[in-house]
Amino acid sequence: MTNLSTTTNKSMSVKTKTIFLHTTIWTIVFLLPYVFNSEYNDSPDDNNDIESRFIYLDTITKVFWVILFYLNAWVLIPVLFYKNKYLLHITALICFFALTMLIHGLFFNLIMEGRTFNFFRSSSHNILAFLFTIAISTTYKVTLDQSNTEKIRNEKKQENLKTELSFL
Repeated sequence: MTNLSTTTNKSMSVKTKTIFLHTTIWTIVFLLPYVFNSEYNDSPDDNNDIESRFIYLDTITKVFWVILFYLNAWVLIPVLFYKNKYLLHITALICFFALTMLIHGLFFNLIMEGRTFNFFRSSSHNILAFLFTIAISTTYKVTLDQSNTEKIRNEKKQENLKTELSFL
C-alpha cells in the first residue's frame, strides 16, 4: 500500500514539474517579442502602432503553434508517424499549416486595418516557426517515449533479477 502511494506521489510530482516546465517555456516564448522590442516607447508613432499590432497578431498565431506542438506530440506522432504513415503525417501537418494561415489571415484583417493580407508573404514569415515547432515537438515526443521504454525495460530487468534471486 505504501509503495502504491509513493508511486502515485512521485508520479504527481513528475506531472506537476512537467506542467510547470511547459508553462514556463511557453511563457518565455510568448514574451520574447516584448522583451526584444527595443523601440517600444509611449509616443503615439504610426510605425510603433503598426509594430505593436504585428506583435499582437504574432502572439495570437503562437497559440496555434502551441496547439500544433501538442497535437503533433500526442496525436499525430503516435497515430501516424509511429505507424509509418509518413505521407499522411506530412499531409496533416501541411493542412494544419494552411488552416493556421487562413485563421491568421482573418486575424490580420481584423487587427491590421487598411492593410491587405498576402497569404504567401505571411506563410514565408511563419514557416520557420512552424518547422521549428514540428522539430521540437517530434524530438520531445520521441525522446520521451524512448526514455519511458528504457525505464520499463530496466524495471522488467530488475524484476527478473529479483525472481532469479528468489529461486537461489
